Amino acid sequence: RDDKYLEETNFLKYNEFLNRLTQEKRRESEFGLEFLYLKYHLTDSEFEDIHSNLSSFMRSVDVFSYEDANNMIHILLPATPHSAFSIINERIMKNLDYKVALVNT
Repeated sequence: RDDKYLEETNFLKYNEFLNRLTQEKRRESEFGLEFLYLKYHLTDSEFEDIHSNLSSFMRSVDVFSYEDANNMIHILLPATPHSAFSIINERIMKNLDYKVALVNT
């Protein structure tokens, strides 16, 4: 794995995630390509538990990051319509056994 990722994970370091988020915002404004950005506070679990679980049910194009300072998971879903927010949020919450809390972005 290269140094853009947290060691032994598919989670980008937070600064790298912010760079990718900026790219998606540009794609949306220039080309109309929608994306979703979701942010969750870990309430009743450890990052290690969430990491393996998220990786098992999300798409390969989805981008994850862990912000250690605030104990937050950031999820970027490229090419995803805003209208899918409720369905995707519920899927994430259910698959993570409701051990996270959605934070407004």
